[in-house]
Amino acid sequence: MSRVPPPPLPPPSPSPSTERESFQAGRFVFGALVALFGVAWLLEATDVWHVPWKVVLPVTLTVLGVALLLSARARRGQGGLITLGIILTVVLAIGTVVDVPFEGGVGDRVERPRSYAELKSEYGLSIGKLTVDLSGLPTAASARTVAIRARVGIGQLTIIVPEGVAPEVHATAGVGSVEVFGKQDSGLNVKVYSVPHVLGPVPYSLDLSTGIGDIEVRRG
Repeated sequence: MSRVPPPPLPPPSPSPSTERESFQAGRFVFGALVALFGVAWLLEATDVWHVPWKVVLPVTLTVLGVALLLSARARRGQGGLITLGIILTVVLAIGTVVDVPFEGGVGDRVERPRSYAELKSEYGLSIGKLTVDLSGLPTAASARTVAIRARVGIGQLTIIVPEGVAPEVHATAGVGSVEVFGKQDSGLNVKVYSVPHVLGPVPYSLDLSTGIGDIEVRRG
């Protein structure tokens, strides 16, 4: 009578000390990356240093991949790294399809010029909400058109023009929506071109764009 061979032994599970060390290493890498992003955000917000986000994000994703490979044998401590890696991968993947301008700072910013001397020709924000309020500017007729360009990488861009003013608007959203005086369009690669039917030069020519987010032009 033939003897049935014993079943193969399961592979040895990682020892508690190995799991604990990998878990602590994962927490350390995750904490270091969060601190790195926090410092970069602070430097960008305070205009101390312009952070090259198009370089920082791929480098961070590479570091995450290396950390995951080093801790591949562990069963714990990878959840946070995997989640952050997925988020960065999605952001970078979208950035290869649409133009996401990571320039100009991070956070919420409101610009309220009170004179044409204070008015800038270009406004920008990397991530967050940018509001350019033009309602405080003089509404007297001008002999020329003032060109204004505003960009937001990821977030919301709002332009407020004075009552009774009809600007020319050229707005583009890579992924998101564009609303001009109540008329809205949304989706992928949204482009809106609005030209007022007025005699003489229009007061403002607005060139607006966002990579991922929303654009709104309204009167205030």
